[in-house]
Amino acid sequence: MAHLKGFRTEQGTHRFPVRYLREQPNGYWKQGAYMRLEENRRARQSLALDSTFRMQKIKRLCEGEGIQGW
Repeated sequence: MAHLKGFRTEQGTHRFPVRYLREQPNGYWKQGAYMRLEENRRARQSLALDSTFRMQKIKRLCEGEGIQGW
């Protein structure tokens, strides 16, 4: 969790490295490819939006399981 928190921006959003939300034509289920949510995946803000969404999802899952650190 500390590692992921390190990608927090000054605006309070998150921006993971591109390799964390990979884009490739196959491997969706097995390898986690094609993980981006935005239609225009090449837009600059797309990675920040996707990263922030994923971070909030992880946070909710951890809170639901009683995992501390947020």
